Amino acid sequence: MKKYTSKLRASAILVSSVILCAAGTTHATLIEGFESGFGPGELVAGDAGIRGSYFGIAAAQGNDQLLLTTINSTSGSADANGGYTNQSGNNSVLGSSLATFFGVSAGSIEDGSITGKQGSGFTISLGALSAGQTISFNYDFLTQEANNGSTNKDFAFYTLTNQSGTTVITDVLSATSGTPGSTDPFGSQTQYHTLSINVTSPGAYTLGIGVVDAGSPSTDDAPSALLIDNIRLVPEPSTAAFAVAGAVLLVALRSRMRKSRL
Repeated sequence: MKKYTSKLRASAILVSSVILCAAGTTHATLIEGFESGFGPGELVAGDAGIRGSYFGIAAAQGNDQLLLTTINSTSGSADANGGYTNQSGNNSVLGSSLATFFGVSAGSIEDGSITGKQGSGFTISLGALSAGQTISFNYDFLTQEANNGSTNKDFAFYTLTNQSGTTVITDVLSATSGTPGSTDPFGSQTQYHTLSINVTSPGAYTLGIGVVDAGSPSTDDAPSALLIDNIRLVPEPSTAAFAVAGAVLLVALRSRMRKSRL
C-alpha cells in the first residue's frame, strides 16, 4: 500500500510539474522594435525619431530604438539659449498639445503635483486584446536636470485605452547612472528597464508613451528624453492547452494506477 501511495504521489507531482511547464512556454510576441521605421497605427508628436546606438546607448533589442525628448530649440527658447538642439528635426510641443495627442486632460499629465509643460509622445495601436494579456516595453530615461529633489523634476509616463489619465513610468530622481557619451545633451540616465502592464478587460487598445519637462518652457533649459524599444505582447495562458495537457497526463496517471494494483 505504501508503495502504491508513493507512486500516486509521484504521479501527482509529475502532473503538476508538466502543467507548470506548459504555462511557462507562453512566449511574448514582438510588436515593435523600430527596425523598419514606424508602422501602421503608430503616431508621434514633438521631438521623436528612430535612432541606432544613441551616444553609446545601445538598443534594448535589435539595432534601433525610439527617442523622445523635451527639447524645443526654437530661437529664443530656454533650450536654444542653453545650447540644445532638437534631435529629430522637430521641436517638442506644449503640454496642452501633448494631452490632445494622447486624448487625456492636460492636468492628468502629472507626477504628483507637478504637471508636464512640454514634451513628446508616441502611440501604437495594439488591436483587440483579451483580459490576462500583458503589454511590456523597455525604457531608458535620460536627463540633464539635477537629481537634487527639486520640484521641477521631468518625468516619463504612459497612457492606455480604457484606463483614465496617465501613469508615471519614471522621473529625474531615478536617473542615477551617467550616460556614456560625453557630447550628448543628457548627463544621467536610468539605464534600460522593463515595464509590464496587465490587461484587465477585453477591448481594442492603444498604448501611448511620453516624456515631459516639468519646468517652465521660458526658463527651464535642462531637457530630458526617453528611449523606448522592444514593445511586446504576452498572450494569456491557453485554457485549451491546459485541458489537453491535463487529459494526457490523466490517462498516464490512470495507467500507472492500474499497474500498481496488479
